[in-house]
Amino acid sequence: MTYTGNLAFILDNSALDAKSYSLTGQNTAKAAYAKSRMTAMIGGPLKIPHLLSGQHTTFTLNYQLTRNRNGNTVTGLVPTAAELGGDFSKAVNQQGTPVTIFDPQNNGAAFPNNMIPQSRLDPTNSPYLNLLKYYPAPNFTGSTRYNYQAPIVGITNQDNINTRISETINAKNQISGGFSYQRSNTSSPYSLFQACNGASACQPFTDSTAMTGINANINWSYHFTTRLISNLRYQFSRSATNATPYFVANNTNVSGLAGIAGNDQASQFYGPPSLSFQGSGITGLGDGQYSRNHNQTSAVGDSFIFIKGLHNITFGGDFRRQQFNQFAEQNARGQFVFNGTLTANPLANGLTATGTGYDLADFLLGYPDTASIAYGNADKYFRADWFDLLVNDDWRITTKVSLNYGLRWDYQVPANEKYGRLVNLNTGADFSAAAAICATAIANPKYGEPCPSNGSLLHSDWHEFQPRFGVAYRPFTKHSTRINAGYGIYFNTSVYQGYASLMAQQSPLSYTFTAANANLLTVQNILTCPPGQSPLPAYCKQSAASLTVSNTYAVDPDFRLGYVQAWQVSVQQSLKAALVATFAYNGNKGTHQPQTFLPNTYPTGTVNAPSGPAGYQYQTTFANSSYNSGSAQLQRRFRSGFSGNLMYIYAHAIDDAAGVGGRGGGGGGIAQNWLDLAAERSRSSYDQRQRVNMQMQYSTGVGTRGGTLLNGWKGTLLKDWTITTNLGVGTGLPLSAIVPSTTRGTGITGTLRPNLTGLSIYTNTIAGSNLNPLAFAVPGAGEWGDAGRNIITGPGQFSLNASAGRTFRLGERKNVDIRFDSTNMLNHPVVTNWNTTVGNAQFGFPTSVGAMRSFNATLRFHF
Repeated sequence: MTYTGNLAFILDNSALDAKSYSLTGQNTAKAAYAKSRMTAMIGGPLKIPHLLSGQHTTFTLNYQLTRNRNGNTVTGLVPTAAELGGDFSKAVNQQGTPVTIFDPQNNGAAFPNNMIPQSRLDPTNSPYLNLLKYYPAPNFTGSTRYNYQAPIVGITNQDNINTRISETINAKNQISGGFSYQRSNTSSPYSLFQACNGASACQPFTDSTAMTGINANINWSYHFTTRLISNLRYQFSRSATNATPYFVANNTNVSGLAGIAGNDQASQFYGPPSLSFQGSGITGLGDGQYSRNHNQTSAVGDSFIFIKGLHNITFGGDFRRQQFNQFAEQNARGQFVFNGTLTANPLANGLTATGTGYDLADFLLGYPDTASIAYGNADKYFRADWFDLLVNDDWRITTKVSLNYGLRWDYQVPANEKYGRLVNLNTGADFSAAAAICATAIANPKYGEPCPSNGSLLHSDWHEFQPRFGVAYRPFTKHSTRINAGYGIYFNTSVYQGYASLMAQQSPLSYTFTAANANLLTVQNILTCPPGQSPLPAYCKQSAASLTVSNTYAVDPDFRLGYVQAWQVSVQQSLKAALVATFAYNGNKGTHQPQTFLPNTYPTGTVNAPSGPAGYQYQTTFANSSYNSGSAQLQRRFRSGFSGNLMYIYAHAIDDAAGVGGRGGGGGGIAQNWLDLAAERSRSSYDQRQRVNMQMQYSTGVGTRGGTLLNGWKGTLLKDWTITTNLGVGTGLPLSAIVPSTTRGTGITGTLRPNLTGLSIYTNTIAGSNLNPLAFAVPGAGEWGDAGRNIITGPGQFSLNASAGRTFRLGERKNVDIRFDSTNMLNHPVVTNWNTTVGNAQFGFPTSVGAMRSFNATLRFHF
């Protein structure tokens, strides 16, 4: 037995790639970067003197090194010098109409000349204004939608090494095992923000992430007889990931220096709060969150293969133990949303808490529309167990018919926390009450009232029986016609961990709430006024505090794992000229899909608002989904140097799974009206109606017409090249139009949809926009929006990639591969998303564009 191996280099440089597409039309310099990757492999007999002769033991060893610098262009809208000084005389709305700035402290009277007095903008009295220094100055003019664009570069370094060893002990016993190690570190600028020490010393918010991981496995194959084989296996994996934001690394307490009280001031969570501007289109301020995650999985299983006549039967099972150890906060520094329209509730002095009419002006005066916070209980130790059993039979009935059928059963114990630190809400059937319940009773919690325990927060779901059935049938002995059909049930087995993470960051374990600003509270003190707090500080004149809960999340204790019934049928027929045609139908039906809503909420202007507690999200599994698609495929087998594949797919998917959400908003997948969940039924977020994929491959030097008879320098130069082209064209994915107002009874923004006016959605009334803002209107008092979820078809998809490669033989056992790859070969800009926030300055405009043309070369040596 001889050794084999290869060594490869893959290179890419910004000099060979196209410049990132400019959303603004500005001629921004291309970011300079380089990408490189090296792979190496060697394998063969493993020889250890006096221990292993190499006759029955083999090994492979692989190593991969990646050193990438990734260039990109960031685009945004930043405050102008005039706006920073309180001058909004040139501010305009979505339609380009001048806006009027009002004074919330003066009964909503307009500011003279649309200017906020300088006396109201003193950073000494309002230190939160210092947050504005992290915005760069505009670097171009002439646009009301963007005024800043710049190149950025991120860094990724990665090393992977893995090895595998196989040992044949005797005819009955074979043992194999593997081990792998990975490490990586990344440095990524956080959007367009900069930290400056002097006018000439500015650095982007560069966050770093470091990861290490190991994976080991061992397998023992034992042949009881020639018809019964056992495969016993064990696997162990462990990973550690540390994310360090810029200000944590630089030990700068930004939110503390901004005078913001009520958030976490621990050094691990230093940085700015999250600021979101809903109307002007100004880029929201923020930075990454610190986190440390150490995860571990141990799994053992055994499977048997039993051969009996025409039957190949497989059966077995597995057990898996998972640990997710985290040190992280959901929202340690606080999040503030500004939209120019504060909650309209009477103040103690008889005034009304109205906004300025413009989100940036709200910030300058310090009045957020909503605020949220979630910190405490940072260290969490989640545990999860998983069992599965399966049996499957592959039955070759005749030469014409074969069946494959079986049954799989999975069971996941709902994830728990090592010390019982999980909180849910006991809401009652009609949501008229909401009391915290804990996995383990807490008598003297740090945050909130005592928390009783009533056992398991989520009930186990034992019903994960998943039958599968498939049939292959050749109806004609002398023809190639083949019919395949199948049916199966598949459960969603990866949901519990996400819910446990949310339940671990709630009162009374954590300081957490999301609330609307009803009393002209400021950025500096609103986080110290949680809903339900008693007694309230003097400046917290919270109305109806007893009807608001400080927990932000609850899960139906009878939560059922969702499942999908999937079926398909296809007919395949060989044609002349090496062609094969396939027609297929695929369908599925989802049941118990996740759905999220906000109990006891109501539209703005409602006269008789619900009396029950509000302010939290409720997660259940009421939703359903369906998917149907038909496809036609024409494939050409390799002949005369040419092969190809052409496929057309027509599909339609619908659901009411608001918890899944849609692109472009929808409150992160939260239903608009908790009393009318059926109104959420609409196109699924993955509903791509039509798509065409084409792949072609041509190899030179095949056939007399392809140059197989060429010799000499022409044959050396032109023969044995393989050229591949991949083309993809598809219709756009769905988007939801949203109204950036707060859902009343909560501090949650983005769940509301507009009314439809009857005008065409896609009429271009503003140059450069792809949507018509006049097609949507803010709902009237007491009304939910009548626009459905995902009613907008987003930008179409297009891709064209190509490659060319050849193998040069250097002898009997040595050769060299050369390969060139190009993505987006035509350098065609493909918009991937539009802004769909009604009233936003960028409504209907592109928010992101796919990567432009790139080119890389690969050199690989085999022996």
